[in-house]
Amino acid sequence: MKGAVDGGLNIPHSTKRFPGYDSESKSFNADVHRKHIFGQHVANYMRTLEQQDDEVFKKQFSQYIKNGIVANNKYNGNIPVLKKVEFSNYDVSEEKGSHILGKKYSTL
Repeated sequence: MKGAVDGGLNIPHSTKRFPGYDSESKSFNADVHRKHIFGQHVANYMRTLEQQDDEVFKKQFSQYIKNGIVANNKYNGNIPVLKKVEFSNYDVSEEKGSHILGKKYSTL
């Protein structure tokens, strides 16, 4: 949803639905939400699992290992991707109706 909102879509939402909202104190912690966006919770899980059970870690994160992504650089690895998305130029000048969405059916 964050990507859609960042892309300019107006989607009614509430911070109560995001990670970082505490229902008991009815407050929102933006730092927790930011850590989830950047994948810090995944990096923490990777470190914990690697310490507890190396075999399960290798099975669970086999593609990460194959691509050279480790828990220490997982967080930093997302920053260039997010910067690229943040500063990319979107061409929204396409004319309405220039593409067909789905198949058109005739009535009997």
